[in-house]
Amino acid sequence: MAKKDFFTRLKAWEECLQAADGCYYTTACKEPAIGAHAVSQAWLQTLASQGKVYWFSRHKGLPKGMFKALKQGADESTLLQRQRESQPSLEPIGRATRAKFCCEQHDRVFNAIDSRDNMDLQNPDAYHLNLMFHRALLRQLHVDTAAKTWRSQDPEVDAMWTSLPTVDGDSVDNLQQPRQVLLQALGAKQGGSWCVRHLVRHIPGRPRIAAAHATSWSPAEGMVTMADSKCTGACGCTVIPHDHGHLVVYHYCTTLPKGSRAKQDLAWKENYLLTEVIKDGPNLPFRISQDLLELCEELCIAPSAWNAYPNSTRKAIQDRFLDSIGIERKPWVPPRGGINLFA
Repeated sequence: MAKKDFFTRLKAWEECLQAADGCYYTTACKEPAIGAHAVSQAWLQTLASQGKVYWFSRHKGLPKGMFKALKQGADESTLLQRQRESQPSLEPIGRATRAKFCCEQHDRVFNAIDSRDNMDLQNPDAYHLNLMFHRALLRQLHVDTAAKTWRSQDPEVDAMWTSLPTVDGDSVDNLQQPRQVLLQALGAKQGGSWCVRHLVRHIPGRPRIAAAHATSWSPAEGMVTMADSKCTGACGCTVIPHDHGHLVVYHYCTTLPKGSRAKQDLAWKENYLLTEVIKDGPNLPFRISQDLLELCEELCIAPSAWNAYPNSTRKAIQDRFLDSIGIERKPWVPPRGGINLFA
């Protein structure tokens, strides 16, 4: 791709991100969006050093250094290096994980989880867990809406080595019904709902990371037959640091009508998470760390933790994150012993 064309596409992506700003809390809300946080500032404060954290994000906007390098005629290796240097970036907690995906009124709904003092972190209730899931899903809707517009404008775009997203055209539609399911769950008595589930784990130690992500979940072949549907719900993960370690919550739901197929769908998702991701044992922090680096939309690391990592560990974390969004062309090779973001 010619540098001029690449520059044009980068600018187009930035414009699509700005155009996607809006409140995604409900389809009916047309109020202007504010700079809302996908990960609460109070959680980040636990990690912060001089009010700052290291922030990984797949769609926080392209680093200004890339545009400057393009104008100066930089080659591909230089552009890749600029992208690498931007993940993570050291940011004030007022900026980290901030994006315009929610209006001021609806952002106040999340006040219930913005302070850790409002929650029982050892045994969080369903309402708080549903709020975590819902906020992560709203942020993903914001990202996917921008990506869908951007790719519709340029169907032949090649995003194999930039942070520009390769989003399925159905991604926005696939998250609409899970959003409605979560809204119904939030309105239910005691915050409960048969079709929204959460799996809670506690990882002891010093506070190191905070994270949030959500995505649609397609059924496994042979498990739930849906002739005209690619998606049966959504899943996500929230990580909250506290004085004695981390609360880790995996969220999932089904959008199938109540009945045997919905029950089967939930059971399969639970079994997958329990056996593939959060199976208890010494490898639990390593499996969750890999999952976060492969999928997470917003991930923040305490400066004390990031700065203490040897260069080889920092490089391995960057390689895994960048490879998972298509920036690195070579296959990622896990380091000996794996990556443990919680250590």
